[in-house]
Amino acid sequence: MGRKMGIIISICLMIFILPLEVFAHKNNDYGQTYIDVHHNDSNYDVIDYLTYLGVVKGTGDGQFHPQSNVTNRQVALMLVRALKKQGMVFYENPGYKDVKIYDDGYKEIAIATQLGIFPKEKYFRPHQAITRDEMARALTRAFELNINTDYTFKDVDSNYWAHSYISTIASYNITTGYQDGTFRPKQTLTRSQFAAFVARALVPEIRPTNKQIKYNQGMMPSRMISEKEFINVLALEVEGYDYWEIITEKSPSREHWVTLGIDYYGNTKRLYEDTPNSFISHIYGIIELPYPLYNGKKWISGDETPGVTTTYTIVNTQGIAVLPHKVYKDVVVINLEHRTDYGDYMPATLWFAKGHGFIRSMTGDGYSFLEEIEY
Repeated sequence: MGRKMGIIISICLMIFILPLEVFAHKNNDYGQTYIDVHHNDSNYDVIDYLTYLGVVKGTGDGQFHPQSNVTNRQVALMLVRALKKQGMVFYENPGYKDVKIYDDGYKEIAIATQLGIFPKEKYFRPHQAITRDEMARALTRAFELNINTDYTFKDVDSNYWAHSYISTIASYNITTGYQDGTFRPKQTLTRSQFAAFVARALVPEIRPTNKQIKYNQGMMPSRMISEKEFINVLALEVEGYDYWEIITEKSPSREHWVTLGIDYYGNTKRLYEDTPNSFISHIYGIIELPYPLYNGKKWISGDETPGVTTTYTIVNTQGIAVLPHKVYKDVVVINLEHRTDYGDYMPATLWFAKGHGFIRSMTGDGYSFLEEIEY
C-alpha cells in the first residue's frame, strides 16, 4: 500500500506543477507536449514518441506546427538526434554557401553531411522544404538501409535518380505510397508526415502492414498479467485511482475468453471479453470492436444515450504509446466521434496494447483522460 500511495502523491504533484498548455495535449512528465497536436490526429503517437526520445522539440512556443513543411535544416536536426550523433566533436565544415558556422543548426547540418545523409553540394538550402524523393534518400542513407530496387510506383521510373531510395524505403514498409499507386516524389512533406517516417525507420514494429487482428490474437491481457492500475484525471485534478487484480481465462465450453478484475474492496468486475465476433472492453464503459480489426476500419453505432451516435475509426493496429512507466510498441488506436441530434461533437481516442488491454483514453481537448500507471 505504501508504494501505491507514493505513486498517487507523485502523480498529484506532477499535475499541479505542469504548465496549463501541457494539458491541452496530455498530462505527462516524460517529454515536451504541444498545444497543436491533438489525441485524434493521425500522427499524435509518433510525434509523442519522438518527443520522448528528444528527436523533436517543437518550435519553442509550445507548438509543433504539424502541418508546416519540414525543411532541410529540420530534417538534419531530427536525423542527427535520431541517430544519437549530436554529441560528435570532430566534423568538417561542409562549406555550404548558405550555411554559416554561427547559424542555428550548423553543427547538425555539418554532421549530417559528413555522415552522407545529404550530398555535399554548393548550397544546402536550409529553409527549403524537403521533397519526398529527397526524404527517401536521407532516410536510406541515415539508417543505412540495404538497397532494394524491386518496388515500383506509377510515377517513379526505374531510371529516376531516386528510384533506388524510394524502392528501398518501400521494401522496409517505411512508406506505402498513395492508394492510387503513386509516390509523388516531388511533393513536399509536413513536419507531421516526416515524424511518421522517422518513427517507422526507428521502430520496425510500427511500420504499416495489411495484417488484420482476429479472435484470440492478442487483444486480451496476457495470463501473466495479474494486476492493473489506472489514474483518472479531469480538468487538471485527479478524480480517481483504480486498482484491479485481474484473471484472464478461457471458457471451457466455448470460444470465449473473459478477464475479471477484483478491486481494493473485493468487488469483481468483468473487464474484457474476446469472442470470435468481437473484442469487448467493459473497463470504462462498454466498447465493442468487431473483428477483424485493420487500419482504417470504420463503423457506426448508437450510443447508450438517446440521440447520440458514435463513429469508430481504427487509426492504427501497430501503433506506439508513451506512458509514464512504459513505451508500448504494439498498440491498437481507435478514434471515436460522439455526435448528438443537435449537432454537438465530442472526439475521444482509445489505446489498447496487445497482451495488456486498455492503457489510455482521452476525451475532448485532452483535459479528461484515463491512463495506466506503474503496477
